Amino acid sequence: MKMPLQNSGELQEHSEAKVRLLSTYLRNYLAVVMNVDFVRTVDLYDFFCGRGLYGDKSEGSPLVMMRTADEIIETRRERNLRIPSINFHFADADIENFRVVNEECGRRHNPKTGMLEISQTRYAESLNKLLSKPQSEAQKEFVFIDPTGYSDVKPKDIKRLLQRGAEVLLFLPIQFMYRFRANATPEPLQDFVGQLPGYEKLAATHSSHAYATELRGLFRDLMMKDVFVSTFVIEKDASTLFCLYYFTPKWQGHVKMIEAKWKVGVDAGQGWTFRTVPGQVSLVGPEFLVENQILSFLSNGPKNNLELFEFGVLELEFPPALVNQTCIRMIKSGQVSVRALVGDVRKGYCYIGEKTYRSGEKKVELSKV
Repeated sequence: MKMPLQNSGELQEHSEAKVRLLSTYLRNYLAVVMNVDFVRTVDLYDFFCGRGLYGDKSEGSPLVMMRTADEIIETRRERNLRIPSINFHFADADIENFRVVNEECGRRHNPKTGMLEISQTRYAESLNKLLSKPQSEAQKEFVFIDPTGYSDVKPKDIKRLLQRGAEVLLFLPIQFMYRFRANATPEPLQDFVGQLPGYEKLAATHSSHAYATELRGLFRDLMMKDVFVSTFVIEKDASTLFCLYYFTPKWQGHVKMIEAKWKVGVDAGQGWTFRTVPGQVSLVGPEFLVENQILSFLSNGPKNNLELFEFGVLELEFPPALVNQTCIRMIKSGQVSVRALVGDVRKGYCYIGEKTYRSGEKKVELSKV
């Protein structure tokens, strides 16, 4: 559901966390896809865009998308880099939301950026319009779905979008879903979860946080092979939990979302909470979480740099730099030994990064001492 405004019309702090993650990820996403030589256009969709601007002048998702794109374009212009077109597609069924977002986005849009399309349409119509478009390798698509509930959205919609190569960020009211997981399940919720194989096994889940994580597993089971699903929980208060689910068919997109989550979130990059105290430092640093996980992974035998990237980054969702630095520190402390697998290995390097993973080269092997 849409996060409510305060009585003054101000965007609440937990809602700001949502749009911060959206902006941070889009910055990473655009920086990557706009560097791909064959990409000519990038299409950004927001199917429940709301009004875009709130009483305290805070920006909602459509204006955040536009501002982030403008900043990336300006940076590329200063560096004399190629600039693909960025097209915006915003839709909302509410007439007042449509009126405000149409006025605000229309006023701020730079036609040189690309096309701006704003429509007063329901989700199903917007989705079908996108799915009916021809697919092209030269065109990248990102879809943000922040519904007023989940009665309109279906998990198979996400799968259809992924099958055409789109990346999707979905917002769900986890606390409400968790409350009705076992008894008196509303029909719209039943229609939604009924598409997830094995959903009945979540009935005994002991907490809403665990429910959000296990729901991610069911999304993974439903989607096609090699789809990555990430979560970012937003804890508004002690009794209200939301979750952003990010879906991508590309491991590179998964890594960029991981990096965005660690910039925006707390609790080892897994989410945002009202409990956060400004300036507070955890007694257990993230490097120790990584260290313990890697030591456990190595207990099953030696692992090469590609396997460590897949485990530490793609599965556990730690940033590549953190996994690499942790492994180097563990080698220096004598907890782990390293063996070169090729002749051009530099001493003290672990080669756990995107560049080496993309090349597929096994450079070193780590073992638990």
